[in-house]
Amino acid sequence: MTERLVSRWRSISATLGTLISFLFILSPSRAANAAECLPGDSDDDSIPNSIEDANRNLDCDDDDTDSDGTFDYLDTDDDGDGILTLQEGGSFQLDSDKDGAFNYLDTDDDGDGVITATEAGTCSTGDCDDTDKDGISDYLDTDDDGDGVATATEAGTCSSGDCDDTDKDGIFNYLDTDDDGDGVATATEAGTCSTGDCDDTDKDGIFDYRETDDDGDGV
Repeated sequence: MTERLVSRWRSISATLGTLISFLFILSPSRAANAAECLPGDSDDDSIPNSIEDANRNLDCDDDDTDSDGTFDYLDTDDDGDGILTLQEGGSFQLDSDKDGAFNYLDTDDDGDGVITATEAGTCSTGDCDDTDKDGISDYLDTDDDGDGVATATEAGTCSSGDCDDTDKDGIFNYLDTDDDGDGVATATEAGTCSTGDCDDTDKDGIFDYRETDDDGDGV
């Protein structure tokens, strides 16, 4: 009986020794992080912690896409674009512009040159902006104002600063149904914009939808 107890104690001691050694190898924070990254969805955004551990190193405390100080697995808006991760596709892992970056990690979901944070509008408080009322929120719409000219074409300098506003009316071209303010709707002047180069009646290098004298007759 004594020998059996001694043998069992030695076995238990060996197991405890192995466990203690393992815990010394892992820092307390890393052990906690690994536990966080494996099961569950800490921020309830429909993306498991293990998926929000982008580099798959079992350490969720080194993934912060928008660098806002909140790790992705605890952040309800991983890319900081004003649209909740849950709303941008969540577990469906949507990639609207097919650029290889899921919407919830993409700062320009539709790839139109206007960042999602700009197009998001009222997303943070309710329904997202839908300028042309076509049922597609601007941040997913490649022609936000529905004038036949792609947002990417009308956006102009959006990626580097203020967006183009040809007629200086305070409405950016990509949201303006009459970009040049000449009283003729952009949709009318756009011509072949949807299929190729836009119309330029007087061949002066300025598309009709941006020009107040389309035919160059001085009137």
